[in-house]
Amino acid sequence: MAVINTIPPQAYTRDTLVKAIEWMSTQPQALRERANSADLMVSYYLQACRKSAAKMEAPVSQENFKADLKHLVEDLKKFDEPSAPPNYSPGRSSSYGAAASIEPIFGSPAATPPPQAPQAQRTQGLSWTVDAKSLLAAREFQIKLNLSHESEALRFLITLGAERARQLFP
Repeated sequence: MAVINTIPPQAYTRDTLVKAIEWMSTQPQALRERANSADLMVSYYLQACRKSAAKMEAPVSQENFKADLKHLVEDLKKFDEPSAPPNYSPGRSSSYGAAASIEPIFGSPAATPPPQAPQAQRTQGLSWTVDAKSLLAAREFQIKLNLSHESEALRFLITLGAERARQLFP
């Protein structure tokens, strides 16, 4: 059984037919021989136009993809930077019941840093003592969220608490 290559009928304008004829004159002889009707000629022409448009769009989207990957790598590098380990007071143990001194990343809750430069807002020398109950909650979230330091869990809890407080007190 021979498979006949048929195309569904399609509407096209005279202008499209003229462009197809001009385009066909620049194509190889094998393609010109296959285009034995106006419908086939227009079909080949429109396929070529679609492929050309797709090739024109691909580099742009590929460049956008590469740029997005570069930005993602830069963002991931921010996570790789070592965060300040918690400052434990000398002589105190790090058991669950002990209080610890933690260095905050940001100076005050009112001054939120821009996402591009979190290191620029770092305040040196500012620390506070965390009570045992708060430290226990921080360690619990550190374990649940698989964080490397209690200070990360404390920052998470402070951020979450600040967002909830803004909702309660607009």
